[in-house]
Amino acid sequence: MNVPPDLETLINKRLSSGSYTNAEDVLHRALEAQDAEESWTDEERRALSAHIEEGYLQSERGELIDGEQP
Repeated sequence: MNVPPDLETLINKRLSSGSYTNAEDVLHRALEAQDAEESWTDEERRALSAHIEEGYLQSERGELIDGEQP
């Protein structure tokens, strides 16, 4: 299979993280993630986006929780 250099770089970066065992694993997980993302409704995407935005705003205000706090 011919893999463009930029894609090969991305695959190698994922492999070096230790979370993947081989290039097929990287591609398989990426395709699964794409399938999962496509199954989201617009409402779910908006809700997630709002949740992320609220978390970002909280961090900007310094309202972070220490990882050791319950």
